[in-house]
Amino acid sequence: MATELIGKTRPASILIGDVNVPAEPSRQREQLAIKAYEIYCARGGEHGHDLDDWIEAERQLRMESADGSKQAGTAQQA
Repeated sequence: MATELIGKTRPASILIGDVNVPAEPSRQREQLAIKAYEIYCARGGEHGHDLDDWIEAERQLRMESADGSKQAGTAQQA
């Protein structure tokens, strides 16, 4: 039996482990997929490491996001 969403809103994100994943496809998910594909290509396109590539992409994007936040904070303090 399908769950009805009539009159209800969907959550903005879903917690999977310790990672908030957008409930709907978004720009963030697209960036994550692109980064994972770049990692796959840089590794020579070897199959069987898709989960590793995805997790590494999440890690790299988190680091880039944290670095960007730090730089924005530094620029505002100056």
